Amino acid sequence: GGAPSSLAFVGVLDSGGSPHAGHEEDEHGHEEGEEHDEEEHEEDEHGHEDEEHEDEGDAHGHHHHHGSEDPHYWFDADLASVAIEAIADELSHLSPDDANVFSDRLGLYLGEVAAADAEARALIEAVPDHHRLLVTFHDAFAYFARRYGLEIAGFLIEGPEQGISAEAIAELIELIEHEGVETVFHEQQFDSSALDAVAAETGAKRGIIWSQPTEENPTYIGILLGNARAIAEQ
Repeated sequence: GGAPSSLAFVGVLDSGGSPHAGHEEDEHGHEEGEEHDEEEHEEDEHGHEDEEHEDEGDAHGHHHHHGSEDPHYWFDADLASVAIEAIADELSHLSPDDANVFSDRLGLYLGEVAAADAEARALIEAVPDHHRLLVTFHDAFAYFARRYGLEIAGFLIEGPEQGISAEAIAELIELIEHEGVETVFHEQQFDSSALDAVAAETGAKRGIIWSQPTEENPTYIGILLGNARAIAEQ
């Protein structure tokens, strides 16, 4: 049967919505996600990236701390699944008569997420080491990097609410040249001019990845696989 018409669709992240708006109140509402973030961020704020990428021997100067939390938890498929289960539980609470529908769809969707996670892992496992260094517009991919064995080399800004400084551009250019990074990844919802200038100055290629759904790539599974393919095909 169809979804109950009385309930609006609730997603892990709405298409076009900003994960940075109010994430402290709602995006970490589930206990598991909060515990995960606290473990990742409270022990050593200034060594955060080293902790995340200890197997990669990360020694770059860009640290990952959105205040006390990183809101982009959905790039860890296990945490995303916890959120999806919480959404299904809440929908069943709001509409008990449709609990079986939500339960059935939950099982199907969790299977799709697990399959996408496995496909993303397989794609990235084939990526050579020199393509495992990610340079992005903003600091949104720490969970993704940790999940799939990548390394965050750098980014222009920590969050989209920040302005882009000439110093940040110069530092990123220096980092790219020093590390031999071959591709910089832009996010479609942001102005690309600064990252275009970095690519032009360094000779790096320009790729596209997604930190959230967009009109062109509107689903969670779409952004998960889109990112893996973009990195694998660079």
